[in-house]
Amino acid sequence: MDNPEALQLTCASVKQQSRLPRQHIVMDSSTLEYKNLMRTIAEEFSAEYRWVEPSGTYGAMAEGLSELSGDDFVIFLNASDWFAGKRTLELTATAINDAHKRGEPFSWGLGKTAVQDKGYTYLLKHANTSEKLWKALSRGTIGVPHPSMVCRVSDIKELGTFRKPWSVSLDYELALGLGKVRGGPAVLRFPVSYYDQRGGSATAPWATLASKFRVRHAVMGWSSAIWAANSLLWSALRFLLRNSPSSTLRETVFEKCGWHRFEMEPNEHFCGVVDDRLFPGCCERALEQSPNQ
Repeated sequence: MDNPEALQLTCASVKQQSRLPRQHIVMDSSTLEYKNLMRTIAEEFSAEYRWVEPSGTYGAMAEGLSELSGDDFVIFLNASDWFAGKRTLELTATAINDAHKRGEPFSWGLGKTAVQDKGYTYLLKHANTSEKLWKALSRGTIGVPHPSMVCRVSDIKELGTFRKPWSVSLDYELALGLGKVRGGPAVLRFPVSYYDQRGGSATAPWATLASKFRVRHAVMGWSSAIWAANSLLWSALRFLLRNSPSSTLRETVFEKCGWHRFEMEPNEHFCGVVDDRLFPGCCERALEQSPNQ
């Protein structure tokens, strides 16, 4: 809401996909001062525009679901996030189709997420198997950046998570609920989104940690208490690394602890370069300059 510059980047990252989505909806809660401008930006990028009463990010996401059929798969992007590369939707669709060809169910998947701290761009902790990814999620070793999660609409509606009172951890609650009902997420082995770290989960890490513990307890039961210290350890480590001075040592510790240096492959830069050290600035400039058509 009230952030046209961010919305333009997000919409441009969708418009420049090698495979366009069947439906692109912008759910907006902007004030009257910005409402018309936000509508104009959405429509310039061929997105459907919907204005909704302010009810938080998850409330807008819930309203957006009403526009989709139960068999659709959906990815939610905040206006301050964007797809990491131009092949994100193509690679996601391929992963879903390949699973179906193998006779395997695909209910939801979680891909890699790019973030940046003090000029160092890296990927959040991930895993190379569904079992390991689910273990990390259920124990609180990692969280869930929802811009890198793809889900079936009917499953989200059935759980009803986003219809609950606002909480910073509702996306995490959705992931745990999906895991209990549908099993661990499919592993998407490519960068899905570039995630803005100025939201509530990053600016208030300890409140977020407490919120996620309450969610794990509500969904997973008292067994979640066993892993509370584990979650605290990894959260504290990342907090210290994020707030430490940029250095080669800091980058090495990031790497050794599972937060790997950003690599775009098998996705592709929007800007056409192949030097991942220039991301996200190179692609951000390309998205800013993209034609609105």
